[in-house]
Amino acid sequence: MTTFALGAFINAVIDTFTNARELKDVTIFDGPQVTGDYPEKAIAVGHDGLDFGEVTGATSQNSYKPIGPAHHMDEVGLLDCTIYANIGDSGDDAFRTCRGIAFDILSRVDTVIRADPTFGNVIQRAGLSQTSLKYDATGQGTGVKIVFSISYKART
Repeated sequence: MTTFALGAFINAVIDTFTNARELKDVTIFDGPQVTGDYPEKAIAVGHDGLDFGEVTGATSQNSYKPIGPAHHMDEVGLLDCTIYANIGDSGDDAFRTCRGIAFDILSRVDTVIRADPTFGNVIQRAGLSQTSLKYDATGQGTGVKIVFSISYKART
């Protein structure tokens, strides 16, 4: 028996997103991409959206539950992920276009999570819990990031 569900949950999210037909046009990364050169549509699983320095991928908290002869730990936590929507344009509608792409991806992520909130029985339940919208304009074009967290509950 594993004493923490977080590692298996991260792997299950990466596998689920990678194999989801709803996200077939989105590149899925395990953590932040080292080069920082993201494709037009991407999700970095286990990434808090910071472009430099130490990245926080997830947090969890366990509490001891003596239930009958077996003793369990209830685990709750947040897995941070970042959606990237980038276009090589910096015109008047660039942010609107990128924002639309990013929120479309977030909606599809929510659909995937709702289809199996246990991620193949790896955890008890999960769901989107918070989002943060960020804008970026560089010489390469316009981009929007949505940093979102997936909250989860597990028993180990």
